[in-house]
Amino acid sequence: HVLVQNLTFDGQGDLHGSLGTGTQAHILDLFNINRLWIQNCFFYNSAGDAINVSTTTGQGCKYVFITNNYIETVRRNGISVTAGEHIVISGNIINGFNTMGIAVEPDSGKTLRGMLIQGNTVIPNPTFLSTGSANSDRLYGIASKMNAGVSNLRSQVRVLGNYCFGVLDTSQFPTAGIWAELTRSLIISGNEIFECRQGIITSSEGQVDGSTGQISGNHVRGCVGVTGGGIGVRGRVNVENNHVEAGTGQGIFLFRGPAIISCNTVRNNARGIQIDQADGNLLFNNHCYDDQSPKTQDYGVYLATGATNTRVIENDFFGNATDSVFDNNSAGNHFRGNRGYVTENSGTGTVTDPATSSTVTHGCARTPRAQDIRVNFTENPTVSPLLCWISGITSTQFTVNV
Repeated sequence: HVLVQNLTFDGQGDLHGSLGTGTQAHILDLFNINRLWIQNCFFYNSAGDAINVSTTTGQGCKYVFITNNYIETVRRNGISVTAGEHIVISGNIINGFNTMGIAVEPDSGKTLRGMLIQGNTVIPNPTFLSTGSANSDRLYGIASKMNAGVSNLRSQVRVLGNYCFGVLDTSQFPTAGIWAELTRSLIISGNEIFECRQGIITSSEGQVDGSTGQISGNHVRGCVGVTGGGIGVRGRVNVENNHVEAGTGQGIFLFRGPAIISCNTVRNNARGIQIDQADGNLLFNNHCYDDQSPKTQDYGVYLATGATNTRVIENDFFGNATDSVFDNNSAGNHFRGNRGYVTENSGTGTVTDPATSSTVTHGCARTPRAQDIRVNFTENPTVSPLLCWISGITSTQFTVNV
């Protein structure tokens, strides 16, 4: 039952500018403490983090509330959590972080679960504050990065309703507004991420397991990353009801799945939704379009070579620069009822004796597979045909044989 409130802390970080790798000079260092409140304080110019929640045992802190503080110009992270349970970080303004705004990164084997990160504002410092290898260069606004694999001991992180704004230095920073890696039961919802290099990224390259959870209701605008610029997903994460716009890369990039991508608005990016090395995904009721002049978003959805058994159903792809859909024609990809991409059409033909076939123009935007074609015979022949089959399927027509 410790209460820290209404205090000003000056870390005098300018006096420690020559520190090499010794960056653990935090203003508040919290170890193995239960029931702690830190509220309405001002943290300034820290050589390390403003607040570090950690442990000397495997358990860490419990019931810690870090609320409504103002943190300015820190040479590492604004707030770090490396172990603990039931920790709330809410309503803080972190203006001028050098490495990460809020870092949730448990040490190996440590418990970290039941985190709530809500309603914070995080802004990187306009310039890189560190020299040499002392600190990394403005990596993430908010990070939930589990370094020991997916586990129930490292789970249940909720990142809700935060604001992350980027700055332009030698490049666009932070590298990602929200970064999540190997987090189980992860919820990223209702956040606003503007002008960062990348918006929301889950897991790192090479992590097959990835994160599990949900990315929903976020607004991502103006990301400049070429790959996975807006929302990039690895793992079993559902991506729903997000608005991703005005980026120079893909609006939504699924590196690995399977995943459900539904009810998102993806507009005026370089590309709408891209599915890469992923099998068994569902794209449903997304709106991917470009209303600019000239247009920049080449495809509404782009299925790369590794995208297999993907169902693309009831989406709106009308108004993109190059085409509505790019399909690699891998095994099992299925399209139905998409606006701007004709996948359901009808044609007619007549087989008149002594002919044994009729060519039908199908009018679809792609070459259908045999299993996509349904033939209804509308007249009763005098002599029933012994066999019926389809041949000669092309991008414009197919042949019905009897």
